[in-house]
Amino acid sequence: MNQLLHPYQGSIYYGLARSAGLSFWESSAYTFAGSFLWETAGETTSLLIALGAGALAYQGITYTSREKIIDIGPIHATYDTKKTIPLPPILGGVALAGGIVLVLMGIRGKE
Repeated sequence: MNQLLHPYQGSIYYGLARSAGLSFWESSAYTFAGSFLWETAGETTSLLIALGAGALAYQGITYTSREKIIDIGPIHATYDTKKTIPLPPILGGVALAGGIVLVLMGIRGKE
């Protein structure tokens, strides 16, 4: 359930920021901040394991940007560019290791 609802939560943050007139990068930062707050204040530490494994598997975030080439009256032409933001494998490894350590510390604290 958690993996299913996360994209919807992120799209809400992003959509709200874009509707407020923020650019792509400003909206991305807004989404990151909202997700970070939720993850640190309201989520379990085992999610770090899933995020770390995902970062190791995908090693990047891909998005498409659209640019207007022609905008003359009723004639419109756009160009789509697919871009990738690389995620270094060390980032995934650190998240994975951090999640495992936090889970183990939680298990040890309950004994």
